[in-house]
Amino acid sequence: MPLMTQLSQNQQSILDILLSGKDPLTADDLVDKIGITKTAVKSHLDYLLNLGLLAFKDEPGVVGRPKRKYYLTESANEAFPKQYSWLSIQLLELLSSTMEPKELTLFMRNLANKVYENHKSNFENFDSSRRLRNLEQLMNALGYKAKIKTDKPQESVIEAFNCIYHNVAKSHPELCEFDRQLISNSTKMKTTLESCIAKGGKSCRFCLKK
Repeated sequence: MPLMTQLSQNQQSILDILLSGKDPLTADDLVDKIGITKTAVKSHLDYLLNLGLLAFKDEPGVVGRPKRKYYLTESANEAFPKQYSWLSIQLLELLSSTMEPKELTLFMRNLANKVYENHKSNFENFDSSRRLRNLEQLMNALGYKAKIKTDKPQESVIEAFNCIYHNVAKSHPELCEFDRQLISNSTKMKTTLESCIAKGGKSCRFCLKK
């Protein structure tokens, strides 16, 4: 599930206001714009800060404490919905039709490696259970409907109930190497694709073993 759809209406409003404005805003500024209490605004701000969608800077005031002003992080800008999935599918179809299977497999592995590098801070220095939970969140943010089915120290299962490039993968199963490589990188576990939607399965089921 895309991150923005998991936020409350007021949390989305805060992000929209900061996106449309030129300057960082204080909690008082947001109270005036949204029309809710300062306590509620601060609670929403703390939640968005914990998600990494906001940052703040303290500016000296004329009198008293510095003013804390909030602004969007790069992660927030990337989280806003973008309508480019159709272009991704077109590019995959073009690549699949021009590459040999081995070349396409290598390309998808390299693509997964790049995605992992962009998100590796969510996986390094965490135990296997936490890495799995973070992987589930990442896959859902990428458009999958993914769920951890079992979470055991030596063997786990993660299942995706949709395929983000289903029509292309039916003719070019090498695309599934992206999923397998990303899961393997994120969990540091050997990953096997046990069933695949593109091959008629009810889900894409990945078995992970240490």
